Amino acid sequence: MIFAIAGLVISSSLLSIYSKKVLNGGIPPTLLLYISATIGGLLFLPLAVLSPLPPSNTVFTLILAAILRFFAALLLNYSIKLTEVSFIAPFSSFHSVFGILFGILFLSEYPTFSAIIGILLIIISSFFLYRFDVKERHVNAKAIILKLVGIALIVLSAVILRSVLLGIGFAISVAYMWIILGVMSLPFLTHIYFRNPVVVNIVKESKSNLIVLLIFALSVSLLEIFLFSKIQVGYVFAYTQVGLLMTVILADKLLGEKRAFKRIPTIILSIVGAAFIFFGSK
Repeated sequence: MIFAIAGLVISSSLLSIYSKKVLNGGIPPTLLLYISATIGGLLFLPLAVLSPLPPSNTVFTLILAAILRFFAALLLNYSIKLTEVSFIAPFSSFHSVFGILFGILFLSEYPTFSAIIGILLIIISSFFLYRFDVKERHVNAKAIILKLVGIALIVLSAVILRSVLLGIGFAISVAYMWIILGVMSLPFLTHIYFRNPVVVNIVKESKSNLIVLLIFALSVSLLEIFLFSKIQVGYVFAYTQVGLLMTVILADKLLGEKRAFKRIPTIILSIVGAAFIFFGSK
């Protein structure tokens, strides 16, 4: 399982960076979602075709989880578009907070005392990050709100999805999730792509970054759902916080975000919080 955790940490970090690179290239957040979801759905279609059809109640659950993830991904894309990755990425630590909260409400999964300490540290670190950027006048409040709502939706989707994992397995869950997202996205993608030659040119210019982004998006989805089938949702998201430091370094090197390194102290505090949650899962 350690390799799955390491893969998720690295993939999540690089997904944030390449999402920003693609969005900076001129692709709107909506179009980015439609392209990723449609291609991902097509790639997983053979697996779903070769597998038995899940029970109708399971399909309904998967559709509900996919709808939540669809809107979550859209909000997260907009949050990345509106501000620097090194500022908005640390708020990803709230995945753990919402994960443990929803785990209590819907799955009767209760956190340990160590996990509660970790949650408090994450909240404190986010507060200091916000205060620091307020003083520097680089805060985009709208981006924060979109990020937090998107996180809440994606964690709720994960909690719902976890309820069907034991019945059909994580691989089939991933396949149906992406297929449903693809079905939702394809009509919009067709309408936008084939009616706007400007969009076609932008997509062609960003093709290499889009391919890399899709690889990391699929990797994150596979690894997340695999880990959901093994451990509590809140703890899965806690592991990804270790990649925040990597995200900040890459934001400076690949995106030219000069204020990135100034945010490291608050990110370290967030990572410490994630460590408390990690050891709380033992």
